[in-house]
Amino acid sequence: MKTQAIVFTAPDAVAVIDTTVPEPGDNDVLIETVYSCVSPGTELRCLSGQQNGAPAFPFVPGYALCGRIRQVGANVQNVREGDAVFCTGTQRAEVNRCWGGHIGHAVVNAGVVFPVPEGVSLHTAVLTKLAAICLRGAKMSRPLPWETVAVIGLGTVGH
Repeated sequence: MKTQAIVFTAPDAVAVIDTTVPEPGDNDVLIETVYSCVSPGTELRCLSGQQNGAPAFPFVPGYALCGRIRQVGANVQNVREGDAVFCTGTQRAEVNRCWGGHIGHAVVNAGVVFPVPEGVSLHTAVLTKLAAICLRGAKMSRPLPWETVAVIGLGTVGH
């Protein structure tokens, strides 16, 4: 399927490109992206070429997207066409991906999508990954009321 993606083409260079994603397999879903979330700190690190484990340029960044399922594979039972879902990004594309969230359509295994509850907007739901990162940091560090802590981060998570 033809779609568009935001791609980091080289250090400090960004483009919107036409690309394709394959048809979903038997255990996959095709999601039409409605929102993707920019994580400024992580994405600036990726854009500068300093993200550990990032693929070679060019690649599709972004680790959070929300959209609607447009097609389901033959074995998929946990979601159906039209459902609102969250995922980290496409698992399959013709271009490299660093999570792959900034893409118009995503093909992912149905087991890694999270249905968005009725009454929760996709605009709100796409931010859940940022909130989850913050919550994990607080739970792991277990700050106590009398302690002084330093939070280091360039983007929303750091704030």
